[in-house]
Amino acid sequence: MRILNLRMTIYELLPLRRWLWLVMILAAQTACMGTPPVAEEVQKITIPMAVDQTQAVAGQPLRVELGPAEIADGTEFTLMMTHTFGVRFYDVSFHNSSATILIPGRDTIRSGYTTFTLVDNDYTGEADTIIIADAPIEPIVPLVGPDTIVANGQEWAIAAVLPYDQFLNPVNPGTEVSVRVRHPADVSRESTMQVENLVAWQRVYSATKVGRTTVTMNVENRYGPEGQFWQIPDWPQPFTLQVHPELLVADGRQLVTLSTSELRDQYDNVIPDGTAVQFNVVDTATREERRLSAFTVNGWAEVILQSPSAPQTLAVTATVYSVQSEPMLVAFAPQVQQNYPIEIQYATDDAFGFSVGPILGEMQQFVPDGSLATLLITQDGEIFTDMQAQVAEGYAHFEVRRDTLGIGRHQAQVAVGGVTQELVFDVTH
Repeated sequence: MRILNLRMTIYELLPLRRWLWLVMILAAQTACMGTPPVAEEVQKITIPMAVDQTQAVAGQPLRVELGPAEIADGTEFTLMMTHTFGVRFYDVSFHNSSATILIPGRDTIRSGYTTFTLVDNDYTGEADTIIIADAPIEPIVPLVGPDTIVANGQEWAIAAVLPYDQFLNPVNPGTEVSVRVRHPADVSRESTMQVENLVAWQRVYSATKVGRTTVTMNVENRYGPEGQFWQIPDWPQPFTLQVHPELLVADGRQLVTLSTSELRDQYDNVIPDGTAVQFNVVDTATREERRLSAFTVNGWAEVILQSPSAPQTLAVTATVYSVQSEPMLVAFAPQVQQNYPIEIQYATDDAFGFSVGPILGEMQQFVPDGSLATLLITQDGEIFTDMQAQVAEGYAHFEVRRDTLGIGRHQAQVAVGGVTQELVFDVTH
């Protein structure tokens, strides 16, 4: 059994009757004690005090005068100087009912509100002054940012400065700062601003030409280095696509260049080098899509395609940021003429020899060596032979073994560069 429950209150420990008696006894004792006496406040004697300057320059000495007052000669007091960087104490002695103390300049280098207070049990006194910053010193360093803004006449950068004196005090509120801004194309602007809350700042709006913008500032004929930021182009205007060469042949070898027109913004600024451009290439027949990435150089972007080996039409678009070009159709014409001959060059007991050619291009020239020719031999829809050969000096040659063919009529189809020609022949044994 627990003897004492620590959670029990005094109400639970004492019966109700004993609790009432305890309250009555405490009330009686309080009434007998009465109200404690109030300590009598000692009235201090005020000594007049004054500072010789109501507004003093940092680093200059200050003269503090006490009196006149009926104080015996040789009486010493402690004077406390309180300012934004802490407190200092000085001893001062009365002579002929007054006292004077010179605060050295080394003790007044911090600007701000300053109070002088007499520290004594019987006497009191107080005087104050304001210490202001000395003249600003060089360099006057402009703080400019961000590093880049868009040259559209609406974006802006911040130009700020925190001038200070030789003691690193911020210059006085209301100090005027002259600002000069030179934009690209020699567009210059001049303005003034004032120091407030330790800093002077203003917005510098962009012009409409790209390039470097220079900002300089001076305060009371004090100067410093320049600040700068860069104005860059805005998003590009709608643009078009181009293809080179204009005559496109589906030979599987030709390299085709797809390029944008020169990319410029609304103010005719060239889009900077390195801007990402994405080309989308879609086969209009199969809807197969390819995406090719490029980067601008001197305002242009281009990609290289290898021509297909069969006639094909491509739909090409390009995208820069969210600006997309109009689609451009790129059609690859057949590599060869429609009418190239196929003949059986020889027929032996073991094989048939097929000769295809001459295979000519659009200017009546041999198609490039290495162009691929395909031979397909069928009989009643059944494929007996499917083989390939490379074109050499305008001709392709195939040899087909008899034992791979059935007896009867066969159809030979040859395809070169997407163009197909046919030949019907019979196998008798």
